[in-house]
Amino acid sequence: MTSPFFTSLLSFFSQVVSPVDGDRCPSYPTCVAYSKEAYHKHGAFLGTLMTVDRLLHEADEASFSPTVEVYGVRRIYDPVSANEIWKRKK
Repeated sequence: MTSPFFTSLLSFFSQVVSPVDGDRCPSYPTCVAYSKEAYHKHGAFLGTLMTVDRLLHEADEASFSPTVEVYGVRRIYDPVSANEIWKRKK
């Protein structure tokens, strides 16, 4: 369940900060879309951990992740499902 607080923060970022700061997220889905999905699927605690993890490893992700073309731009394909390590079969 998504917390209204986190939803408000993400909405503020995508509507106010992102247009001024520009398109900096090299991944698909975008960083905000990823966070929204992580919060929705896993709640505030895990959603926050997954978001922080993604932001921290974003720089080296291109060296081993697949890419996808979105609107003519190559992006790193890094969906929430790829980071649910506790669901992976051994």
